[in-house]
Amino acid sequence: MPKLSHFREKEYNYFSGKVSELIHNLSFAGIAIIWIFKTDQTGITIDKEFILPLISFIASLAFGLFHYLWGTIIWGYFTRKAEKKLTDVATEDPELKAPAWYNWPTNTFFCLKTIFLTIGYILLFRHLVRYIA
Repeated sequence: MPKLSHFREKEYNYFSGKVSELIHNLSFAGIAIIWIFKTDQTGITIDKEFILPLISFIASLAFGLFHYLWGTIIWGYFTRKAEKKLTDVATEDPELKAPAWYNWPTNTFFCLKTIFLTIGYILLFRHLVRYIA
C-alpha cells in the first residue's frame, strides 16, 4: 500500500505541475494573440478591448510566480528545519507532520492563477468574436 508521500509526490505534484505549466504557456499565448491584434504597427498601441485580457494574463503569470515562490520558501524552510534535527540526513527519512496552513497560500495562488487565465481567455474570446463579426 502506498504511503501518503507517494500520492503527494507522484500524483498531486505531477498533476499540479502540469496544470501550472499549461497555465504559464497559455498566459503567454494569450499575450501573443493580443500582440497580433495591436492596432498600430509602428508602436505599441493595443485596442482598449484587449487591455483587460492582457491584465488577466499578466496577473495569471504573477500568481504563478507567487505560487512557486511561496512553495519554494515554505517547503525549503520546513525541510531544512527538519534536517537540522537529524544526525544522518542521507539515511534518515522520518515521518513529518507539516502545519496545514503552509499550503493555504500555495493553493490560493494556484486558484488565482487559474481564475485569471480563465477570465483572460473569456474576455479575449468575447472580443475576438466581436472583432470577427
